[in-house]
Parts: sequence; C-alpha cells; structure tokens
Amino acid sequence: MNFRQNLHPVYRIILILSVTLVSVSIAFGGEDQLMPRWFWETPEVDGIRFAVGFAQSYVRNMESSYEEAFSDAIRRLYIDHGCRVKGERAQGSGSTGTFSLGEIADFRIDESGLESFANSVTHLDSVHRGKFVAVLVATDPVNLDKELAHSPTVQEARKCIEDSDFIACGSGTCRTSYYQNLSWLEAERAARVEAAYSIHSEVNHYRQKMDAQMVDVTVNKTDVRIANFRTVGRALDKENKQVWVFVEAIREP
Repeated sequence: MNFRQNLHPVYRIILILSVTLVSVSIAFGGEDQLMPRWFWETPEVDGIRFAVGFAQSYVRNMESSYEEAFSDAIRRLYIDHGCRVKGERAQGSGSTGTFSLGEIADFRIDESGLESFANSVTHLDSVHRGKFVAVLVATDPVNLDKELAHSPTVQEARKCIEDSDFIACGSGTCRTSYYQNLSWLEAERAARVEAAYSIHSEVNHYRQKMDAQMVDVTVNKTDVRIANFRTVGRALDKENKQVWVFVEAIREP
C-alpha cells in the first residue's frame, strides 16, 4: 500500500503543514531555545579571552559544521585581540522621510599571525541547535558552567554594557532567519561596528539631487584601531523575531 496515494487531499495538506511547522520550530530551537549559559553571557575569567563561532549544521556532515564553527571562533578571537575597523554609512532625508543610502564596514587584521595564534586556542564547548552550531573557544583551558538556560530579555542582556567600565560599547540586532547562525553573525558584526563609531566618528552633511528632488545627505565615517573587542551578552527576542548582541571595545593607545 502506498501511504501517500491513500491519503485524502486534506490530510496531505495537514501533513505537509505539520512537517513544515516542526522544521521551522526546530530551526529556531523551539518555543524556548535553551543554550549554555556561556552563550547568553560571556564568562569573565582574569587573563582569559573567549569567543563563539557559528556555522550552518550540515545534517549529513556534522563534523564539517563543527570544524567550520571552530575556525570561525578562532578568527573572531584573533580579531578581538586587535584590528582596524573602517566603515562608512550614509543617510538621506527628503520630502518622503529619512532613508538609508547604504553602509560598508570591514575589520582589517594582520593575517600573518593567524595560523600560529590558532594553534594556541582551546576548544571549550559546542552546541547544536536547529540549523546551526556554536563553538566556544578560549586562549586557555578553563572549567565553565555549561548548564542550559533560557535567553535573557533584551533589557536584561543590555545591562551588561550599561554597567561596563570599557571605553566604548555597542549593540547590534538582526531579524531571525531559518539559518539562525547568519542572524547571530550579522548582529555581532553590527554591534562591533557600532562600538567603533562610538569611539571615533566623522560626520559630513551636504545636499544632493535624487529622483528630481533635493535630499539632505549625512555621511558618517569611522577609521579606528581597536585593541580589544569583547562580546559580553546575547539575547533572543522571539516575540519580535530578533537576535541581539552586545559588545565592549577599547581603542588602541
């Protein structure tokens, strides 16, 4: 007996919808995504630096997923140790309101030291949720609390930078996606860029004709060397379908 052929069309639709909803639920980690505490709040241990790397989960080759996430974590830890952030973003304002004219930003590092640095990094923990994996690394071995916990609220997570003694802080957000690793990566990128702008920013204004109307344009640029980036907290806002990342930064002397 062919199971699919004997299904009533209505039941086929219900079955398809059920499988789809379950897949989406799994991708986003269920209604209440449980993650290790180190994911939501970065541990603080004197002299030890931490970073989390992300990758898509390849069901038929999970080993590659963890290797990719591990490599991503190493690179993030290396960038956090010192980099140059150069960015530019523009905003227009006219009769139709305010709108973005685009943004670019990159993190420049000395690639020559990355390989030797990678050999000194320690893998501490890994987690697989839905369609992504996350790997925690550190500059030295350390015992951590790996207990699972629910995401803090955005307000609770934001307190980690409100109480910070660092020179600069930044927050970044991104809409959740089916591949949630991409959302976390973009939110962290945005937070680092925001921290860089809070340290150094050059603003210029001018008027320009666009689509037969005059528009006020604001261009904001940053070019700063960061001695230390530190991601201090994360939050998953399921109600608004957003992820949040909060970082601290110290400018290179």
